This record gives sequence, structure tokens and C-alpha cells, in this order.
Amino acid sequence: MHIPVFLNQIIDSLDIQPNEKYIDCTLGEGGHALEILKKQGILLGLDLDKRSIDFCTNKFQENNISEDKYILEQANFKDIKKIALKNNFTQVKGIIADLGINTYLLEESNKGFTFKQDEVLDMRYGDTEILAKDIINELSEKDLADLFYLYGEEPLSRHIAKAIVDHRRKEKITTTFVLRDIILNTVFGSTSRKEKAITRIFQALRIKTNSELENLEILLQDSLSLLAENGVLAIISFHSLEDRIVKTKFKSLEKGFEILTKKPITCSKQEFMHNKKSRSAKLRIIKKVSWKK
Repeated sequence: MHIPVFLNQIIDSLDIQPNEKYIDCTLGEGGHALEILKKQGILLGLDLDKRSIDFCTNKFQENNISEDKYILEQANFKDIKKIALKNNFTQVKGIIADLGINTYLLEESNKGFTFKQDEVLDMRYGDTEILAKDIINELSEKDLADLFYLYGEEPLSRHIAKAIVDHRRKEKITTTFVLRDIILNTVFGSTSRKEKAITRIFQALRIKTNSELENLEILLQDSLSLLAENGVLAIISFHSLEDRIVKTKFKSLEKGFEILTKKPITCSKQEFMHNKKSRSAKLRIIKKVSWKK
């Protein structure tokens, strides 16, 4: 069962008012979006995964939400401004983005997001041209090492990159288990240390495949421009690279905005007990305010 992260904190911060406009940039399974609709907000929902669009459409219908209360589009959140303008979603009262990976993508999509199942190294959220297996087989050893270090923060990035290049001289790397085993045979130490290295490499590949950090920068800039006065932007991140971008962007806004989270909100023991995937989540919230020179 899907449990949305920071549901109460998000809904409280948005202060949802009937017939005001809200955008959920990462629909997933619709946990946050449904609560907005239950409080009679008008919703624009985005997700790159068509399955999420179909799932949320059915979910809203099952909860007797009128179809004129929401618009759902299969799209990358980097296109939020274009889609918002097309649907007359300006002067928005609240925008949310949960940057975590949908559980469905990990467990059922067969796209190679997890090293616990033997799948093709795809890792695309949508239907872009570049797959993770293209990156792992085509980047130079140096570029792979840089990728693993910058996007995965993996200290053994050079050793792992060399092992990958050595392997692909014999055969292409196309599946999760092949990549997993290369890393397992390269990293020495405990099982825990090995699994952390695998997780970091998979994270780096996923970020690169989907241009996640570049798209996040665009999302932040364009979301802020869509907010009405007293409108709120709430971002949930799950690793330090994302959180650092959000923190830096919020701090750079000297006029017209108020940071509502001086420190990021992290999950409580109670939330962790109900939702283990919330362990690394961080929530940052900013509000657009009026200002005069």
C-alpha cells in the first residue's frame, strides 16, 4: 500500500482553500493530490509515467471526485510552466514535488531501477531515447568515474568504472544483475558496504538517464514564477544532491519569498514506523510574499 511522505505537513503548509489552484508535479499514486481534491482544491497533476496518470484517474473516480476539479497530464515536471500556462494555472496557491521514486517503478515496472531483480538497464521514467545501458556502455572510463562520484558520491568510483570498462570489452552490460555482480566483485568488505556501493552506482545512473538534477533546477525556477502571493512551494527530496539544490535555490531568493523551513523537516519515529521509505526524506517549504522597495 502506498503511503505518501509528509502528508499532514504538506497539506497543512498548503492551507488549501476551495476552488484555488494547486499543482502536484509528481503524481505517483496520488496520495497528496487526493487530499488536495478532498479539500475542494482544483488540481493540475503531472507525471512522466502513464501508469500513474491512469492509476490516479481511477483513484479519483473511486473517491467521487468530479472530473472538472482536476487535469492530469503525462509530462516531465521541467515543463511545468508551459503546461500550467496552457491550462490557465497561473496565480497558483500551492505546488508540491515529491522527488522520491514511485514504489511501482522499483518493484513492478521491469525497468531496472533496482538491483534486487534481474531486468534490462532501462531506468527511464518516461520514453526518452537514452537508456541506462547506453550510458554504462558508451561513456569513457573517466566520464563513468566522474558520474559515479558526482551523482552517486561513491568513493570507489574510479575502481568501479575501470571494472565496468574491462567487462564491456568482452561483452555489453545490459542487465541489472550483470552490473550488480561487477560491483560486488570490485568492492571489498562487508555485504553492507557492497550494497551501498551498488545503490550509489544505480542512483548515479538513474539521475543521469533522466537528467534529474538539471530538471529540478528548471522546476524550482518556473514553479516560483507561477505562485500567487502567499502561494507555497513544497519539495520533498531523498538524497543530498537534490536537497542541496533546493536549499541553495531557496537561500538565493532575497526578496519576495519567505523560507518556512529554516531547517528541513525530517521524518519522525512514528512516520518511519509506518513508512520505512521516509527515512531519508527531507521537506523544504518556501512562501511567496509581497514586498516593497
